[in-house]
Formats: sequence, C-alpha cells, structure tokens
Amino acid sequence: ISKVGVSFSSLLGEEDKWQAESRRLGDLVQRRLDYLQNPANCDDAKLLVCDLAQQSGFGSQLHHLLYCQIVAYATRRTMVIKKIRIRYGNDSWEDMIQPPSRTCTDFTDKAVFWGAGDNWESRRVVYLPTVNYMKPRREYLPLAFPKDLAPSLSAFHGDPAVWWLGQVLRYAFQPKEKIRVYMDAMKQQLGFEKPIVGIQVRRTDKISSGEGSFHSLEEYMGHVNNYFRKQGRHKTLNKWRVFLATEDPTVLNEARQNNYNGTVLSKGRYRYTNASMLAVVLDIHLLSLTDFLVCTFSSNLCRAAYELMQTYHVDASDKARSLDVRFYFHGQTVKAIESYTSNNKSEVQFEAGDLLRVQGLLNRARNLRTNSYGYYDVNKAVDERKPVPMPTYPEAEDEDWK
Repeated sequence: ISKVGVSFSSLLGEEDKWQAESRRLGDLVQRRLDYLQNPANCDDAKLLVCDLAQQSGFGSQLHHLLYCQIVAYATRRTMVIKKIRIRYGNDSWEDMIQPPSRTCTDFTDKAVFWGAGDNWESRRVVYLPTVNYMKPRREYLPLAFPKDLAPSLSAFHGDPAVWWLGQVLRYAFQPKEKIRVYMDAMKQQLGFEKPIVGIQVRRTDKISSGEGSFHSLEEYMGHVNNYFRKQGRHKTLNKWRVFLATEDPTVLNEARQNNYNGTVLSKGRYRYTNASMLAVVLDIHLLSLTDFLVCTFSSNLCRAAYELMQTYHVDASDKARSLDVRFYFHGQTVKAIESYTSNNKSEVQFEAGDLLRVQGLLNRARNLRTNSYGYYDVNKAVDERKPVPMPTYPEAEDEDWK
C-alpha cells in the first residue's frame, strides 16, 4: 500500500473522517426535524395534516408517514397526524410509536386541502393527500434530497437519496420506551449477534395479490452464502447467523429442516393480530441492524429496513440485495432515456426526456406529459435522484435551542 503513496494509517484516518461526517450530518438532520416538530407555540405554527386512516398495511402506512414528514420539512410545517387505523388487531400506532411532536399533537382550525384554491399555501392548516393525488407536485419529493447536504453527503455515501430517507424515517419512526425494552430483550433472547444477514420472505398478501412474485428460500440462501463466503476471505468466521423475517411459519420450518451452514433466528408472527403488529416493528428493527439484507424491494417492510440501515453505517447503500425490483419510492418520477411506441393498450408510450410517475411497482407509471398510464420497460428510464433546495433551519444549528 505504501508503494502507491497511501499508508494503512491514512486509510484508517479517512474512514474515521467519514464516520464523523456521517454522524455530524445525521445529528444535524435530527436537530432540524426536532426543531420543526416542536414549535414553542402550536397555535401559531403552520401545520401539515398527515392522514394515516388508509386501508393498507403497516409498511405502506409507514412510507406514507415518511412522505408526510418530508413534505413538512420542505414546507416548514409541523406534521400532525389526523387518524390512525392499522389492520393489526386492537393495538394502535400510538401504543407502539412516539408521537411526532411533544408540543403540537392536535389542531382546531379547519384544514384546507393541498392545492385547493388560490391561497391554500398561506393557510395555517393544510391537509396532505396521498402522493398519487398531490397536485401541484413538488420537486422535493423522493428521490430528491436537500441540496445543502449534498456536497458532504455525496462524498461518503453511494446513494444520498436513500440516506436522506433513512434519516427522516429514523425521526418519524421512534418506538416507545416499553417497545424498545421489548426489542432489546428479544434481541438477546434470539441470540442476535454479528456477523448476521437479514432475510425477509413473503408468502401471503403480496404474492396472492400479484404485487410480488414467489422466490424460493434457496434463492435467498444463495445470496446469504455468497455474502459469508466473501467475508470469509478477509476474516475468520467462527459462526454465521441469519435473521429470518416471515409471516409464514412453514418458511422457518423449511429453513431449519434444510440444515443450512449456520444458525437461523426467527420470531414467528401472524398478520392482523395484536402480537403481529409488535412483531412487524421488531422485524423492521432487527432487519435494519443486520450486516446485509436479502429481500424483495417490492416489500415496504424490506425498503423501510434498508432505509433505516443507512443510519447505522457510513454507507450501507450496497448492503442489500433485492430479488425483484430495484429500490424505489412510491410516486417517484423517472426520466425516459429513449422513446417507446407500442400498440399494446396496457403499455404507456413516451418520448426521450418524458417524466414518468411510478405508481405501484416500478414497472407501471403515468406519463406526466400525456397523462397516459401503463406498463413500461424499466430499462428505458432512469431514476430522478437529485439535490434540491430545501429549508436549512439555521435555528436548529444551536444545540441549546430547546
């Protein structure tokens, strides 16, 4: 190494430098969000109403919350939650997750719908629709990230947009203390130790609805073996572990019967019961703590774990393998890099340069120029990942602002 002018100690110094910078930027984002979400006088604060009363699963609602918090950040509005209805038994979101604000938890003024009328942006309380119905749309929606963070962030992270999502989710998704105690106890009970790879295997809802495709356990474990084989080239691995998250108990039985060269850890759960909601929160938490993640990015839970994983590493952009689609955020835009014409009514046509809004999985989109909707070839478009101007919250620079 010294022959090419780089010493081992200098490499370690460079790693420490980016570790410190990653921590500094992460802490800065947390302070900004905390400042925004806790106004001194809630009656004077501008509010953004986030409605979690959708009939959808936990992961989908979690990403709707993430979308709300990003819009709140970009518009300097404090996010408040209107309703919470999650189909996991009698336990409510409030039983599991910290409220988004300590000082502003409700509102009395009538909320105006986003985009309604000429003066809606000046109103104190604005109701935010789902991303599909957000009109006018804004350039700060994912996969955009704050321009002021871009120079430093781009220097140490392979996907700044995902880093940004992880930091916002870190703030919005904070389990209550009793849940943290439970998760710590379960982590110890399971024997959750590193090195460990996390896998999420889906067998029920998304498969039966057609939103996801079947992938055998062997396919997952093939990537697990590849990861540990590569790690073994650089250091001695006395034992490796896999944390398996699944809603299907037969998958765990299959994993244990196949006698894989390692220990498979799992906490079984059943959907839409009180216990299962707690298990979902635990799954996301433990998957995010693994060294490498094998899952399907069509899963909201998988993407949430991957987003949170970014907050535990300088750069975890390459610490996951999706067995189906690449990473995406529902409602994001992609840019066509070549034109496409088709006589198939189920496919969308576009010209090079057109912006397509992703709806559902990555293979369906709406052409924002023609308003046509359908399937499209994902290889003919690229993600719009770009830094955009957002508020910098200089008030939060002072750590004693509270």
